[in-house]
Amino acid sequence: LPNGAIFNRKDLYTQHLRRMHIPPHIRKQVKQKKTVSEWEERIRVHQDEARRLRCELPDHMTCPAHGCNTQFDGKAAWDDRMEHVAKHLEKAATGSESPVSFGGDHDSTLTDWAARPEVAIVKRDDRGRWRLNNPLKPEKNVRSSTVLSEDEDAEGEDVDD
Repeated sequence: LPNGAIFNRKDLYTQHLRRMHIPPHIRKQVKQKKTVSEWEERIRVHQDEARRLRCELPDHMTCPAHGCNTQFDGKAAWDDRMEHVAKHLEKAATGSESPVSFGGDHDSTLTDWAARPEVAIVKRDDRGRWRLNNPLKPEKNVRSSTVLSEDEDAEGEDVDD
């Protein structure tokens, strides 16, 4: 993990830049409701430089709905599967199909992808059961100065006094 904060949303990172890293001379102009194009451009540059792709979406998936053998391949596999499964979920909501269950052994393409080391959003516990995992949090007993930003909302990106 890198040193410093990890922002899982672009708007939270932008809010952080505007609140914590605004130069004093620009802060004054912003308070006067003046547009400061040089600052906005600098924010865009910081956003571009800070972006990291943590993992790739899967390029092969199967449908988790009972009795459906549809497979999805290529760059659009994730999106295509989501669109397809949404139709099963709609039918399940009306009772015309069985409920859809995600993950585990019956949904191996999702589970295998989610458990890959570069993804690591699930892992088996000591009893062999699947558990959600936050790969951005440091392991217990490992010292780190990393902070994970988990703010829920970034509305009203006002500059603090």
